[in-house]
Amino acid sequence: MPRHAAEEPSAPPAEAAAPGQAPIPSGQALFTPGTTITSGAPALEDGSAPGPEYTIKGNADSMLFHPPTSPYYKRTRAEVWFRTADEARAAGFTEWTPKRRTTT
Repeated sequence: MPRHAAEEPSAPPAEAAAPGQAPIPSGQALFTPGTTITSGAPALEDGSAPGPEYTIKGNADSMLFHPPTSPYYKRTRAEVWFRTADEARAAGFTEWTPKRRTTT
């Protein structure tokens, strides 16, 4: 009876990539500037969203995300984009909220 070589483990399937981006294997971090993010999509070179379904901007330095209703949305250059706030939270990001002013 012929002996068969052990099967090589297959690589994880690649997630769909935006035009101009290489596919990202499932479970692989998108980038790691101090944290590992395994959901969302990296911004395009100009910081824009990889597709129209990505409307939530993530800032890797602060680990905050900005929905379109955030006053900082337009001026935030996203390193990562999310489709939903829940997806951003699952990646370890916190929604930007205004700080309460203390009066004395």
